Amino acid sequence: MAAWSRGAAPGLVALPAVAAPAAPRDAVTAACIRGAARGLVALPAAAAAAPRKRRRVRAIRGEAALGVLLALALLTAAPAAALEAVSALSYYLEEAEGRLVLTGLPAAAEGEELRADVLAGERVLARNAPVVQGRHPWVAFPLDSLPEGTTELTCRLRFAGEAETARAAAPVTRLPPRANAVQVDRLGGGLRVDGLPWFPFGFYCYWPVQPTLAGEEAVRGFNLMSPYQPNDPGSLGERIAYLDRAAALGMKVHYQLLDVSGGGGVYSGSGREIPPQQRDEWLRSEIEAVRNHPALLAWYIADEPGLRGVDPEAMRRIYERVRELDPYHPVTMVFLNGGAARRFAAGMDLAMVDPYPVPNVPPATVGPGVAAALQGLGPRIPVWLVGQAFGGGEHWTREPTARELRLMTWLALVEGATGVQYFIRHGLSGVAHAGQLNKDAITALDLHRSLGQTQGVDAAGDVVGGLAQILQRKVVD
Repeated sequence: MAAWSRGAAPGLVALPAVAAPAAPRDAVTAACIRGAARGLVALPAAAAAAPRKRRRVRAIRGEAALGVLLALALLTAAPAAALEAVSALSYYLEEAEGRLVLTGLPAAAEGEELRADVLAGERVLARNAPVVQGRHPWVAFPLDSLPEGTTELTCRLRFAGEAETARAAAPVTRLPPRANAVQVDRLGGGLRVDGLPWFPFGFYCYWPVQPTLAGEEAVRGFNLMSPYQPNDPGSLGERIAYLDRAAALGMKVHYQLLDVSGGGGVYSGSGREIPPQQRDEWLRSEIEAVRNHPALLAWYIADEPGLRGVDPEAMRRIYERVRELDPYHPVTMVFLNGGAARRFAAGMDLAMVDPYPVPNVPPATVGPGVAAALQGLGPRIPVWLVGQAFGGGEHWTREPTARELRLMTWLALVEGATGVQYFIRHGLSGVAHAGQLNKDAITALDLHRSLGQTQGVDAAGDVVGGLAQILQRKVVD
């Protein structure tokens, strides 16, 4: 009978909870009521397969249990939220402890004491480990016995003192240590560079990269640049030159492969026809030439692919090829419509959204674009904002003001963005108060990270959201 109280157990489908009678008369009744109170009482999956039909429930000991089950039998069955697990880091190096981030927990689990076992095959890595509830629930396990490569782990979840409630599988990868390794931190939503948290605050620029550009922007607080560039072997020397300058200044490069990835954007539409075999050879040689450079942060393979009719499966194959050549740096794409990003989830480790509202729509519309992307991707794929830092042409008749820029940055961070890469800078084109924007972004990320881990995402959102509302009022006023 206890199985009836565990709605996520195999072969069971959860139903909404109903008010349960007080004073259960026996252990069977208590199990039913306990499950109902949590919203986890379930009917067998075979019985729940036919919605909108009354289901007869055989009498069960205890009048209270019978009342609960009869009430549930009249309700339409609703699918249970499936438990999912993902490795907290995209890969591990020399860390002693790993973590699995859990999603799909029932809402009634909030505040409950949850426990989990973590297994590699039949081998138990962690038994009865506490599930820590914060921005995202997670459970820890030791890494010392895992081999290098990818291992499939199983997480078995339960309420404290009860049998298994649900389970989920997740691949976990360990790689040999390497300098300038960049890990995606899915628990905090950011990046780790050489084992340390790193917040990206950067900009796009055009080709050729002006020799003084990196120096001009590094002193303004920028730590990242991403040039639209060709990827032919003949111009590799020029790309290495700006990479070297960026590394000397402590900047990182979001390295674009659009010329050979087929993901759209500048240079992919240059009209230059590259045979597929040559394109793959250029891709291979480019990655091999740059993958160990100290300035490299990530590989950028697609620019608004949903608008350009790019095949998600083709981008998945490119992603796999890039990861085969370099498993130490994430692969990224950018989307105008955050909701479209989900179609391409199998082909990236990190997503960006580039809503450009000013002056056509209110700058506050940036927030929903980031939220839409996160809804379809999180927490496996973090999201950055591509902030609008241009205007005066095409559909955008003016640049955003300094207040509008700050507002768009804060709203994106409130929704959960963990990086900013403005479009676009070239030479001394002005993004007003870049240093202040950098401070704003780092402050907001720190609030999300610290409050989210200790008090939950709502607390972080309340604090950061309040600051964003202040900025929004200033923009409107």
